[in-house]
Amino acid sequence: MFSYIWYQLTRSVATFFRTLRAFFVRKAVGFTSRLRRLTNFSRHATKAASSSLQGVVSAAQKPTGPDDYVETGRLYIAKSLIIKIILTLIALGLIIYFLVWPFILSHFLTAKFYVQDKRVEDWSGKVIVFSDKKKKLPMYAGRLEDGVLQGEGKLYDEDCLVSYQGQFRDGIRSGNGEEYLGGVLVYEGQFADGLYEGKGRLYESGQLAYEGQFASGKPSGSGTAYKNGTRLYDGFFLDGLYDGRGRLYQDGVLAYEGDFQSGTANGTGTSYYPTGRTSYQGQFLSGVRDGVGTEYAPDGRKVYSGGFAEGVYNGEGTKFYTDGSSITASFKDGEPEGSVQWRKNGILYYSGEWKTDAPEGFGVLYNKAGKKIFEGYFTGGSVDGLKMLEYSVDEFRSALGDGIVRTEETSEDFRIVGAESGVTALCTFRTEDSEPAIYKVYLAQSSIPEWVSILPGAAHTDELQWPDWLNPEDCAIYYFHQLGVERAQGLYAAKDSTEEGRRVTALYSSEERKQTLLIAWSKPEITPQALRLGEMSIADGRLEGFLGALDLMDGTSGTAVSSGAEFGAKPLKDAFAKCADYAQAGSLIDAMLNCWEQNERKTALEENLGRIGVLLEDARAAAARGDASLEAIKTLEEQQKSLTAQIDACKTAIKRAELKAQELGVSGLSEYALGDVLASFDPSTQDVEQLSLIAAAYAQATGSGTGDEEADSQRIDAIVKSELLDLADARSAVEIELSRYQTAAQAMQNAAGAYARGEGSKESWYAAMNEQAYARASLSAALAAFTREANTFNQLTGGWVSRMFDWLNPSLEPLFQAAILPEPPESEKTEEAEETEGSKETGETGETGEGEDGEGETEPDKAGQESGEP
Repeated sequence: MFSYIWYQLTRSVATFFRTLRAFFVRKAVGFTSRLRRLTNFSRHATKAASSSLQGVVSAAQKPTGPDDYVETGRLYIAKSLIIKIILTLIALGLIIYFLVWPFILSHFLTAKFYVQDKRVEDWSGKVIVFSDKKKKLPMYAGRLEDGVLQGEGKLYDEDCLVSYQGQFRDGIRSGNGEEYLGGVLVYEGQFADGLYEGKGRLYESGQLAYEGQFASGKPSGSGTAYKNGTRLYDGFFLDGLYDGRGRLYQDGVLAYEGDFQSGTANGTGTSYYPTGRTSYQGQFLSGVRDGVGTEYAPDGRKVYSGGFAEGVYNGEGTKFYTDGSSITASFKDGEPEGSVQWRKNGILYYSGEWKTDAPEGFGVLYNKAGKKIFEGYFTGGSVDGLKMLEYSVDEFRSALGDGIVRTEETSEDFRIVGAESGVTALCTFRTEDSEPAIYKVYLAQSSIPEWVSILPGAAHTDELQWPDWLNPEDCAIYYFHQLGVERAQGLYAAKDSTEEGRRVTALYSSEERKQTLLIAWSKPEITPQALRLGEMSIADGRLEGFLGALDLMDGTSGTAVSSGAEFGAKPLKDAFAKCADYAQAGSLIDAMLNCWEQNERKTALEENLGRIGVLLEDARAAAARGDASLEAIKTLEEQQKSLTAQIDACKTAIKRAELKAQELGVSGLSEYALGDVLASFDPSTQDVEQLSLIAAAYAQATGSGTGDEEADSQRIDAIVKSELLDLADARSAVEIELSRYQTAAQAMQNAAGAYARGEGSKESWYAAMNEQAYARASLSAALAAFTREANTFNQLTGGWVSRMFDWLNPSLEPLFQAAILPEPPESEKTEEAEETEGSKETGETGETGEGEDGEGETEPDKAGQESGEP
């Protein structure tokens, strides 16, 4: 089909040219004849133009005669057709030249231009632009839009190597692309305005150097840097430098993680050892530690936490040691200055001066509870015993602070033992000519398990530091056990020196003499002498008798508690024999208790008044010497007046109790053994339900009920429970006061011993005795209060307390028996028996109910049988 069309087309063109040839040949024949006319242009210009136009128009019109045809051999072709063909070919040529060919060239072919070709300026399409006319040296290639690169393209360097390959926008690199240097890839990623912008990768010597975000041609934003193919950094960048949060690596291992600024660590971060453990965590400045941070050892142990400056410790901080201890101090250039705080396992044990990783100078030791247990001088990491030899006994006690301090006596001296610090001072006794004095000081391992050793040789201290004027010699010493010193007896490697009236001895754990076990500082010129103390009466016989009576409260027997005050010996039954009923007996018991309680209080106040008088005389004598203040004398005088007034009040209360007894027919109340009236038992162990039944039965038997047994039972049950609660409260009060009294008695003994050893004052001893007397009076009041409650409960239960605990039972039992209503006459008994028999018969037939026991007994009777009442 295509060959046929081509054939017809070529044939038509041949015919067309033959026709043209014939046409022009005929015209040439008449050319000569018309030449002259034609050369007259001025005359014939208009005519020629008009004729030409008419000829063209006429030729273009439909032929009407032979002149409108051109003969071509056997064919005649209309002139109009020839003109149309010519015009069509011209138009087709123009279309091809101006439209078709540019389109094909721009869309399907690549044009090659010399750079100075003017067509380049407004060309649109694919091109290769060369820098030379021979078109051998390409400058760039791609697609031009109005002479400007758009879309995909390439740039070439002077060596005709690709320097850029990627996208363009308005002739500028924009979008994804690749940049090369000497034919080697240096960047691939996104561009904007000719610069790296967005995500991309940088390469050095063909190896990846950076991968991440770019801005204005430099790494900015999140990215990762590499060196020799190994990750060097990942995090944030700004203008090509590390800036923001990031991680720095060394040989591919994380070395730092944190803030960066201008390419260096700046801000908060963490550095790491090659093993991955943290080496430092805190603040950085210009790549070095600066600010607040924490340093760690390669094994993960914390080394230091606090302030840094230029990479070394500066400012407030805490340094940690391998033995678990730490110091908190103000550091300068890596070393603590001023006072430090030394802790072990987080607990403060030392506060004071420090040098070369050990206590040096004045400081304070604390125990686990935070109490001060030693305050004084230290040297070489341990206490300075030579300075302690110059302390007075009071100064040494003060140095031991608030810790556990014991005073132990031997036949020749007494020892002040700081059980928590391990410091013990051997002291001479006080004599008429001299005060107690320290003649030897020991430092040994503390006896408290949770305490830390302050002996030299521990992980945070050096070995024992000897003064320059001492010349110790290596030796072996047999140590004999010393009271108050925690060190086993035996042979030890030692160092010993005696110079300038002072002796220092150190015992060691081995012959290397590194770990010190014990240090002793002493004054060889002092020899302790035995001191024989005179007999001192701590308590009189009445006090011991009173304590012995209180011991009976632990039992359950009803044995009476005897009095500590001075009373008569007349038996109480003689007084109760004068009572007509239990109401009078109860009133008499109250009077006896009041008299006994006030007598006990009066005795205690009189003892205290006597001691206050002695202290007052001593204070007045001291004031005359200028050793006491008038304020102290005034205070003692006011105490004396107050005690006198209280004693007078006790006497008045005793008189009232005696008058009350006289109203009941009992005179000379103080002549009776009033202490026997006290009761003692534990109400918490009693059966409440059973006691309620007993009280109800007693109320029915005495006729004190309302007649409504159920209502009486409920009312009495509530009363019994309330009274038992009051009894339990009173019992608790007795136990509390007894404990207080025992504590006061022990405190008094301690104060007396301290005064004998010179540790305490006479005022402290007397004050302790006064407190004991007050505690004894309070205990007496609690016992009386309990007995009053027992008396009330005894009356409620018809003498149950008296019978169960043998409390005044021989005297009170007849009074309770007398209160029970007399039995009815025989006739009433017979009628009652018949009614009871009828009730039994009715119960057998089921017409009326019987008691739960099936025998028709009443609950009060059962209660009486169960409780053993007569």
